[in-house]
This record gives sequence, C-alpha cells and structure tokens, in this order.
Amino acid sequence: MNKERAYILEIEFPLAFFKIPYTVKTRKTFLIPRKKAIFSIFNAFFKEPISFWKIKKRNKSKEEENILKNFLVGSELLTFEKTIEIQRIIQIKSKGFERPPSNTELIVNSKYIFYLVPKEVNLEIDPNPINYYPFAGQNDYLAYSWKLESKEGTIEEKNEINIPNYQLVPSDLIDIYNSRADIIVENALERFIVAKGILKFKEEVKVLKINSKEIILL
Repeated sequence: MNKERAYILEIEFPLAFFKIPYTVKTRKTFLIPRKKAIFSIFNAFFKEPISFWKIKKRNKSKEEENILKNFLVGSELLTFEKTIEIQRIIQIKSKGFERPPSNTELIVNSKYIFYLVPKEVNLEIDPNPINYYPFAGQNDYLAYSWKLESKEGTIEEKNEINIPNYQLVPSDLIDIYNSRADIIVENALERFIVAKGILKFKEEVKVLKINSKEIILL
C-alpha cells in the first residue's frame, strides 16, 4: 500500500465528443475518454505543459506511450445524456461531389471526475491561470465549469471492487461471469468497457483509494 498525491478534476461539459476511431460515416463517441485524452485535459493546468506535437520521430506512438507511462489516470462519469446530430460529409469524386447525411453521436450535459497520479515525476498544477480552455474531444466543445484539487490517497492492488459511478475498466481483466455490474460495451475492438457495480477481476488491478472512494487506475 503506497501513499500518493492525486490530482482530482471535477469537470462539466455541455457537449462532448470523444471519437471512436473505428467509425467513419456514422460518428460515435466514447462515454469516457481514454487515457491520452484524460491526460490532455489535465495538461491545460500544467505549469509546464507536455506537448505530444513536439514528438517528431517516426515511432510517435511509442514516444507517446513512454510519456503516458509516467502517469496513472482514473475516471468517473457522474451524469450524461446522449443525442444524435445530423451532419453532411462532403465526398469528393471524379465527377463532382456528394453530400450524404451522417449521424454524429454527442454526449450532452456530462459531468466527470478525472484522477491523475504522477509516478516519480515532479509535476506542478495550477488551476489559474490555465494554458488553454479544457475541451471535450474537440476544440469547439468546451468545459463550462471545473474544480481542481489535490489529495493524498493510497494505491492498492485488488481483485474485487464496488463502484457507484461508471468508470473505465480493462475488459480483458474483468471476470464478467462473477461480476454484478452494469456493463456498457462501446466497441468490440476496444480493450475497455464502462461499468459500475461489483466488479471482479481475473488478476489484481491498481486502485486509488481516497477516503472511502475507490478508483480503478490505468
């Protein structure tokens, strides 16, 4: 059991769109953003922002992974609604172009709590001023309120956890048959699911414990 300093960001978005990359014409969104997107939201508050755009090497994804290994993140989805927006995508063809209608799935009135735990990294976060306005997946979907604080917690390894709010869970580790949980599978190609309730795992997972709250860390 290790004591760690955790940064906690409670943030609300009127509209959010965290694109599922495997969808093209019908654009769908993840309910909870993945690790890099969560890290990027926190990056708005870093005194010295870490920019992935500065990575020039051809093995860019490997360099990104090395950066993300220095941090653990967790998430909670407190409230949300979904809606469909009709858009038109321009398709350029040899004989002119077409504008077929397309559906875009958006998250409405969403409220999250994100957690960030640096691992052996000196990190300074200051909620004011900010480097850029926190946005929900795209720069035209902006946050309208947030609260940032830091607390001391402990990191444990557990194979069972009871969570009251939706969290991002690694699907390859969860024991679905022995879990009593509400599970949302967003895409068959993804290795994460969104779940709440009593979760059992095939092996121990890292859990951040602050007071009585437990957060799965990725």
